[in-house]
Amino acid sequence: MTIYWILLAIPALIGLAYSFEEYPGWVSLGHRAMLFAFAVFYAIVAMLRFEVGGDWGAYARMYEDVRMSSLGESLTITDPAFALLLWLSAQLALNIYVANGIAALLLALGVVRLASTTRNPWAAVMISVPYLLIVVGMGYVRQGAAIGLVLLAVVALGRGRSVQTMINLALALAFHSTSIIVWPLFAAVMARRNKLQVAAITVVGTIGFLALVSSRLGTFEAGYVDYTYDSSGALVRLLMGLVPSLLLLARYRSFTAPGPTRTLWLYVALGNVALFIALGLVSSSTAVDRLALYFAPIQVVVFGEMAALVGSSRQTRILLRFALIAVAVAVQMVWLLYATHASYWVPYKTILSDL
Repeated sequence: MTIYWILLAIPALIGLAYSFEEYPGWVSLGHRAMLFAFAVFYAIVAMLRFEVGGDWGAYARMYEDVRMSSLGESLTITDPAFALLLWLSAQLALNIYVANGIAALLLALGVVRLASTTRNPWAAVMISVPYLLIVVGMGYVRQGAAIGLVLLAVVALGRGRSVQTMINLALALAFHSTSIIVWPLFAAVMARRNKLQVAAITVVGTIGFLALVSSRLGTFEAGYVDYTYDSSGALVRLLMGLVPSLLLLARYRSFTAPGPTRTLWLYVALGNVALFIALGLVSSSTAVDRLALYFAPIQVVVFGEMAALVGSSRQTRILLRFALIAVAVAVQMVWLLYATHASYWVPYKTILSDL
């Protein structure tokens, strides 16, 4: 369990000393280097874990299936991008660890790059640790990689790099087909600026849907819908996305983000509200819970912009930072000590030794 608290302590302590920024995205080269170093450190922790995470058994079996298959057969076993990682790992006799590490690095890079667009990037990274990095990144590996690529797409969109945005979205779809849920949001934002861009994203999304998603609808329906598969703690996790979404909606005039991503985050906030309502209407909470993973990163931008959203004075921002740390600590403590499935993550076991 110690390693999880180290992961949380790093951004919390650095964040306390981080200078107050009047404008988002003004991150010094030194802090960018430290953010990248944190992403690499997290990826190493995620790579070296052994029998840690709720889906560890499923991924271990997936690796064995790929190890015994050709490349063509492997691409039909799971989502193609992750299948390719597993196949390459198997060819090099590296087991599942390298694939886990690369997927975790994609998630971490997405988080730190997104955090770098906010006024307080370390607070943004800090709130990602308990849920996005520990729970999702070390449990739902393929979706973690897909979320990281979606966040990289958000950053590219904010910089006006449309081609890079679509490439990241396509790679996210290749890692997990459920990432198709964010495509309409990007299309809606891009349509306001360039009709050619929305046409391109529509074509690529349609091809991706036909090639990757439609063939797996039966599996998704059988696994999450037909059997009313329930996800323990779904309500709490959705609340973690709903609360910052409501704050952003209430204080939207005070919210700033690069380029068209301001509108994108508005859609994400509305999406969290819709998913929370859907939780009470559908028979499978797991279906809603897994789709909500793509909307959870709103916590990152809201924590990073909290001072601007709540309108605190410069003198009270240090108190706000302690309050944000307290929230992150409380979330992680509840997860590690009281969550129904915490035993899948605690204790942290590694292929090197127990920490």
